[in-house]
This record gives sequence, C-alpha cells and structure tokens, in this order.
Amino acid sequence: GLDRVADTKIGGDTVRGCSSGQRRRVTLAQGMVTGVPLMFCDEPTSGLSSTDAETCVKALCLFARKLGKTIFVVIHQPRVEVANLFDRLLMLTSFPGRLVYDGPMKDAPAYWANLGYPVPQDSNATDHYMDLITPNDRNDKSCYFAAEYLRRQRPQIAKEVEEAIRNPELRRTTLKYLQDERRGQKDLGLGRLPAVAPSKFSVIVFRQIWMIAERKVKLMLRNPVVLIMQVAVPILEGAGLGICFMDVAHRGNYPVITLITGWFNLLLMAVLFGGFTSVPQLLEDRILMEKEVGEALYMEVAHIFVGLILDMITTTIRNALLATIMYAFAGLSWSTYWGFLKWMLVIGATMDPIFKAAASIAADMQVATMLGFIVVLFIAVFNSIGFVTKATAPVFLKPLLYIMPSGRVAEQVAWALYGEDESSWTLLQNFLGLETPHAW
Repeated sequence: GLDRVADTKIGGDTVRGCSSGQRRRVTLAQGMVTGVPLMFCDEPTSGLSSTDAETCVKALCLFARKLGKTIFVVIHQPRVEVANLFDRLLMLTSFPGRLVYDGPMKDAPAYWANLGYPVPQDSNATDHYMDLITPNDRNDKSCYFAAEYLRRQRPQIAKEVEEAIRNPELRRTTLKYLQDERRGQKDLGLGRLPAVAPSKFSVIVFRQIWMIAERKVKLMLRNPVVLIMQVAVPILEGAGLGICFMDVAHRGNYPVITLITGWFNLLLMAVLFGGFTSVPQLLEDRILMEKEVGEALYMEVAHIFVGLILDMITTTIRNALLATIMYAFAGLSWSTYWGFLKWMLVIGATMDPIFKAAASIAADMQVATMLGFIVVLFIAVFNSIGFVTKATAPVFLKPLLYIMPSGRVAEQVAWALYGEDESSWTLLQNFLGLETPHAW
C-alpha cells in the first residue's frame, strides 16, 4: 500500500518523491474519494513497469469490488497477469471505429475459437486478439470480426438494454442508486462512511476547508528550510535596513522629514514588495486548484478561503517582524509603537488579495509577475510620502493619492507617530501636504 510513503512528497519532474507507480495509485485514489459510481481511466498503466502496472490494475479491481464501482479502463497490450484481472472486455478496431467483442474476459478465448481463431498455446491472448483486429496488419481480420459482432453479440446486448430500460428498478437516479448502495454497505475497513448527499462533492464545505488546511500545514511543516527563511528573511532585512537608519528619529536638521520620507518610505516599499515573492507559489496553487476542482475534490471557495487565511497569517508574521526591528533601530518612542504596527499590518493584509488576484487572472508565471509588479509599483509610487505627494502632485493626479491604500496608511502612520507633536505635524503638512486623518 501507500502507508509507508504517507509522509513522502508526491514529486514530479523537478522534485524527487514517490515512484511513478505510487504516484499513479494516488491519482486513482483521488478519483475514488469523490464517491463517483463510474470512472473512466485512460491508459492508467502507461509509462509504468510491468510490476507497477499490475499493482495499479489490482488497486482498480479492489475499488470496483469493495465499493461497488464500475470502472472503464483503456489499456494497450497488457500482460497476461494484468489482462486476467478484468471482468469484461470491450474491443474496438479502427477505419472506422467498430466493435468486435463485448463480453466477459473469461469467455473471450472461447469466442475467438468459435470463429476459427483459437488462442495459440503459451501466448498472450490479448496480443493474439490485437493482431487479428488491427487494420492493414498481415493477419488483419478486422472486418470479419466486426461483422460477426453485429451478427452474434449486438442483438443480445440490444435486448438486455431494452429490458433494463423497461425495468423500473434499474431506472433509479444516480443519487438514489448511490444512497441505496451506501445503506447496504457494511464495514469495509475504510472508516466511517458519510451519507450520500445530493452534491458532486463527497463531503460538506466545512470538511473540505479542514482537509485543505490540514494538507497545506503539513506541506509547510515538511519543508523546514522554507519556514526558517520566512522568519529569517524579515529579521535580516529589518536589521540591515534598520542599521542604515540607526537612530534616525534624532539625527539631522529635520529628523521628522528624514524619518517619514526616508525610513518609513523604505519600510513601506519593503512591505509592499515583500508579498510579491509569493506570486509564483500562488500561481502554482491555482493550477493545482483547477485540477482538483475539476475532479470534484472540493469547492473553489474552500481552497481560496484556506489560502487567504494561511497566507494572511504568514504575511502578518513577516511584516510584524520587519516593522518591529526597523522601529527599534529608528529610536522612536515605544508609546507610539502599537498605532504604527496596526497600520503596517493593515497595508500588508491589503496587498495580499491583490497578489492573489494577479495570480488568478494570469495565464502563466511571466504574465502574473508583470501584473503584480505593475500594480505594486503603482501603489508604491502614489504613497503620499515619497515619489508623489499631495504637495507636489498635479491636480489631475491628486485623486489617486486619496484612493491608494499606501497613501492612506502612510498618513495614518505619520499621524500615529507625530500627531500629538504640533510642530512636527505642521512641518509634515507643509512639506508633504499630509492631512489630519479625521479631516478626510
């Protein structure tokens, strides 16, 4: 089973993880957890070794028999051991697509023998069948077998279908069928089985949220390097920038102007662009979500909600560390710290959905990066304390300074730091054009 690799990454082209056979079994399990009564598997053994191919088909057999599922499998040239695992065989030939056999797998050798083409001793039966029904092959008998199917098998199959249509017991809806099957199931060793609901999802939205959150947290914990970097980077960044502005609140002729236009402007830029590094991961998460939502594993809203909450927690921790360290180096009074920190966390939380929006509408990584960069650059420029201020902006650009979240937060932070110092606040108003927040 997969128990021994339960804590191993799935892996892929660039990340080493489970074997190809184990990954294929995980893919099949994804299809089963949705509770669908019918599955279509297109070449599930393609690219697998003979041993993994047999294990894969055995897993399908287990699903079909224990859970009462019907599974259609498209497969080419299976080994004898693999072919014998199937209950029923449906064979097609081409030019054009035509049926040549539809019946139990165990009855196929006798059927071929009755048509005058018995399976040679010590040979693979499926290879023998394929040789006879492949057009333009030297042993091509495809037209003969297609005609015999129409004469021997199709009338009986048509009759069975007609009887099934007339049988009210067999005309149950899919939902009714699943509900009846679930009531009749005993303990299958799969844990508690929930009731079948009139939904394409096997569990309710709250359960979906819990399972997605549990998976994301486990993935985070399995990569300690990333966790360490998420803490180390803002600490090192805060220390590096903080040293550059050591005791800035008390140095220079106009420390108020230097602190707001230099120290705080740089801190605001660091917060704005800090979340920008998450765009590649957001795009990767979106691609995964589209695949899993398509398989009805969960609702889009469940994945978005979990991602928003967990990313918000990560962003808050990062910005709190960065802002606190830079605040400590600046030499500001700790009496204004909480008002300052509150607004720094607000701007960080505001930017996170913007990055998510860029990743959600972008076709690929390059487009997502360009969109995110343009938006963040625009917000950073119109922050009212650095590049464009209310005192210097043209009249037609001033409305942007009122609607930009960076500009609103900048004025709130400046007020939190110097609002009670009349001379300092007047200087900021004259130099940058800042307005008292409650005067908006």
